[in-house]
Amino acid sequence: MKMRLAALLLAAVVWAGAPLSAIIWAGPDGARHPYVGIAIFFAGGQPTHFCSGTLLSPTVFLTAGHCTTGTDLAIVSFDSVFTGGSPITFGTPFTHPDYGTPLPNTRDVGVVVLASEVVLGQYGALPDLGVIDALATQRGLSNQRFTIVGYGDQAIVPFPAFEPVRYVGTPQLVTLESALTGGFNIHLSGHAGRRAPGGACFGDSGGPALIGETSVVGGVGSFVLNDNCTGASLYYRVDTEDAQVFILGFLG
Repeated sequence: MKMRLAALLLAAVVWAGAPLSAIIWAGPDGARHPYVGIAIFFAGGQPTHFCSGTLLSPTVFLTAGHCTTGTDLAIVSFDSVFTGGSPITFGTPFTHPDYGTPLPNTRDVGVVVLASEVVLGQYGALPDLGVIDALATQRGLSNQRFTIVGYGDQAIVPFPAFEPVRYVGTPQLVTLESALTGGFNIHLSGHAGRRAPGGACFGDSGGPALIGETSVVGGVGSFVLNDNCTGASLYYRVDTEDAQVFILGFLG
């Protein structure tokens, strides 16, 4: 049974790897962020896609609403290199009840409630309300960095190059006040080549944009601005009351 399950998981990840990508031109995370995991989602018993996310407590896994919507089961692992032998935990996905509203406030947030506890030495943390607004008033936005963490492809051109590895990058804050962000999304820089600090792409959906070098989640990966992983990315903010009312309903 364990061998069959491991084979199913690997098949699900490889299947999902074609349309999805991850933090590119960055580096393997190793043990730096053990609370960031990979989640494989199922609908009607069939694997559909995978995303990244952050464990906020032994049983509450924060991710994006577009990851959880339409699914009824998730399998989560926190191995930095995901294999068929990685420890896994089953969970039930939940999506913000108002997910899917038009930009900029898409309410793109979801959680997975794990069936059994995952005990770690450190967990991700929610930010204080409105803490990210202060960044927009500071000089030198290019000096404001977030740490993004996620799993997935390392390239999609000329073909998908999937590595089930947790990667980390440190893009710059571009703005909080464009038409796309509207104060609800964090607009982060894309990668600029192999020597850049890393940019996000599709498979980082749900993964955290940590504030600086802390474990505080400023936002969850929501969408990117082009299809080849070279453009900027936007993370849905979780320092808003709307997002935190939903999340805290599971944290208690």
